[in-house]
Amino acid sequence: MATKAANGDNATAELLAVRKARKTHKPAFRNQDSHQRKRIAKAWRTPRGNQSKVRLRHFGKPARPSPGYGTALAVRGLGPDGLPIFIVHALNDLETVPAQHNVLIASTVGGRVREAIIAAAQAKKIPIRNYRDAAGWLAKRKADREAKKADKDKEKAAKTKAKAEKPKPAKEKKEKPEEAAATPEEKKEEEREQMEKVITQRS
Repeated sequence: MATKAANGDNATAELLAVRKARKTHKPAFRNQDSHQRKRIAKAWRTPRGNQSKVRLRHFGKPARPSPGYGTALAVRGLGPDGLPIFIVHALNDLETVPAQHNVLIASTVGGRVREAIIAAAQAKKIPIRNYRDAAGWLAKRKADREAKKADKDKEKAAKTKAKAEKPKPAKEKKEKPEEAAATPEEKKEEEREQMEKVITQRS
């Protein structure tokens, strides 16, 4: 049984070596005329033109994907070390990683969640295929965050200092509006009140 497992490991290692060697000669499949026109995406699309030289596989034209460029089924989807790859999209996915698997963080994961996933994977000693030096990446992210925070605090302090040193404008005294001239009715009312006061004093 052990001999059979050893033979299987040797075969996998040989197939991985063959895959690595063939990968250096594998062409980069690009969309037809993508190198001539910016509006054409580089991702491969099957040419459908009736006279397309790529579709007709003319000599000297870019190669088309075919089964001959594929990897052996025994090592398809395996990492360079021969272990299967498990794609992680969230921190909770680390709890469901099978044994003897590598972790590959999805490209849609943001920076903060990525940091948490890498830290948790390092604590559990799970290898991550995205980063050769995960600890160095975390240290760099932390240093960048601290530098950014320091710059922000410095800018805030400079604004506060400039605001404190700025002379305050003198307050302008508001002139009281001139009293409007009394109307004849108001004058008569005032005279009547004065007369009533005089009469009250005499009595």
